[in-house]
Amino acid sequence: CGASVNHRSPRRARARIRFSSGWRFSGDVRMTQYSPEQYAWRAAGENSRPIRDLPPAMSTVHGDTFALPAHSITVVRGTVTP
Repeated sequence: CGASVNHRSPRRARARIRFSSGWRFSGDVRMTQYSPEQYAWRAAGENSRPIRDLPPAMSTVHGDTFALPAHSITVVRGTVTP
């Protein structure tokens, strides 16, 4: 399992997950992402509220390189092998 936060970049980024042991993901990797596509906040003082509040996006990918939407949290889970 690994997690990445793209909180500084206003652009989409790519990330590669490497384990210090030299192991890597094998087969399909389950990815859960939460980004502005799922959540947006309207700041209006006492009337502040979410204007979009959707569940996280879930997908299955293959490999160890992932696209990270701008201002997002990404969690990946999969089997690792040497």
